[in-house]
Amino acid sequence: MKKKIALSLVLACLLNSGVCFAGFDEGEAAHQRGDYTTALNEWSPLAEQGNAAAQYNLGLLFRGGKGVQQNDKKAVAWYRKAANQGYAEAESELGFMYRIGDGVKQNTKEAVKWYRKAADQGNVSARHSLGEIFMTPKGTELYGITPESSLVIAYAIHDCNTNYFPSQQKLSMLSRVMSTDDINEATALSGELIKPNNFTRSLDAYLKNRR
Repeated sequence: MKKKIALSLVLACLLNSGVCFAGFDEGEAAHQRGDYTTALNEWSPLAEQGNAAAQYNLGLLFRGGKGVQQNDKKAVAWYRKAANQGYAEAESELGFMYRIGDGVKQNTKEAVKWYRKAADQGNVSARHSLGEIFMTPKGTELYGITPESSLVIAYAIHDCNTNYFPSQQKLSMLSRVMSTDDINEATALSGELIKPNNFTRSLDAYLKNRR
């Protein structure tokens, strides 16, 4: 009897998962054809059930005012729900919202926190944004390092995005103002940052040695 109950529960979970995936895919299809109201209706129940991808997508809808009234605070709320589950795209978007102060009080430190989480999962956009921050005085202010060390970090982070043109543009800019020794140091650091799940660990180790 217990085995039958357990089997029934497993089947119910599988069936519900199928419904969830179907609803998500239908939302994606609706979004692609510009039917944002249907996308909202498909994703909302999944988001309420804790589906991180659906939560992130609702954040995008509220951010862009697609199918709903534009609302940055609601966008942040949905991004945060997905980010708290480790959804990299949501972590990156939440970092962006903190960086520019849309839907939340501007806070570069908080932006860096979320960018780092996303970058640790290989998110290219988060790495690029983080590299941009280290190209400004914010890098020295946040971590108490020299401007030279901040640029080394910026170069290393952008160097991770080998196939991302905006980062390659930043590398070109940095190479004109950095010494050869600093570029070599940055290249070595990049080799550590790019390793799977090693971004935060390597960055923290470098920061510790430069304070």
